[in-house]
Parts: sequence; C-alpha cells; structure tokens
Amino acid sequence: MIINGKTYREEVDLSKDELYELLKEHGNDAKTSQPAYGDFITLYERLKEEYDVGIAIHASSQLTGTYQSSISASEMVGFDVEVIDSKIGDYALGKMIQTGVQMVKEQKPFDEIVSKLRTLPDYAQMYLMSQSFEQLRKSGRVSTAQSMFASLLNIHLILGFVNGKVVVKDKV
Repeated sequence: MIINGKTYREEVDLSKDELYELLKEHGNDAKTSQPAYGDFITLYERLKEEYDVGIAIHASSQLTGTYQSSISASEMVGFDVEVIDSKIGDYALGKMIQTGVQMVKEQKPFDEIVSKLRTLPDYAQMYLMSQSFEQLRKSGRVSTAQSMFASLLNIHLILGFVNGKVVVKDKV
C-alpha cells in the first residue's frame, strides 16, 4: 500500500490497526500496489533451497496482477508452486491460509491440501460498504458523476465479490 508517497507492506512494515489509522488520516492519498516481481523471484529462490514445493494463495486475480506475477516468478525460478486464486481478499483469504497451515500441521498430503484450498473460494462470501465514494472513484469503480450524486443523496453501496470481481450488490 502506498500512503502519502511512502510504501508499506501490510503485516510487515505495519499492523492492520496501524494501516487503518494511516488510512483515516491520509486515505485520500492512498493507493494499492502489488508486490514487486523481483520480490517474488527472491522469495521463490530462497524457498526453493529449502522446500520441494510451495502453495501461494493470492487476492482475486480480477483485482490484482499478483496472482499472475506469482505464477510467472515460480516458472522463471523453477520452483514448483501451486498458485491459488482466492477470488476474494482480506478475511476470507486469511482463513484460507489458516486452513492450509492447519492441514500442513496435521501432515495431510500435499495434493489433499491443494485440492481443499482450491474449493474454498467457491464457498467464500464477502461484502463491503465503503465510507466514502472517493476511493471507489479513484479506482474507477464509479464515475465522478456517480460519486458526486451518491454523496449528495447520501447513498451507500454494498459491494460483494462475484467470480473474483467486485460488484454492486445493493444501494442503501
């Protein structure tokens, strides 16, 4: 995430709570950015030295190029990585990761873990209600006119995920 011109890695450079505080203060100057391709190369080279295979679960490929970068980097490095599109983000994505980690602790077979993780996106649902149309406008999800009218009329959108894409589920 880029806030006020400075790049932060969530849960690395700052906690979620710190991120939300920064967003409250500088939210209009915030942008998201996928990890650098070189970071994937470095990570997969390091993991290849220690592991035979890996599993990478990423936010929806419809919203970010991270999924495709992960695939490309694993192929370039020659590290066998099962790259999974969560078709969602944040909480549900975290739960998918926790499920995978638990299955590893239970010493489940690799193929069983991958198979289970690939089914989870079809069961996940997530709804969002943005406090402001500003970020939606900046991301291109709504036009400037839509943002202005919605603000004037005090309309809020309930957003959800369908096949990895963010869609308007309802207007309140």
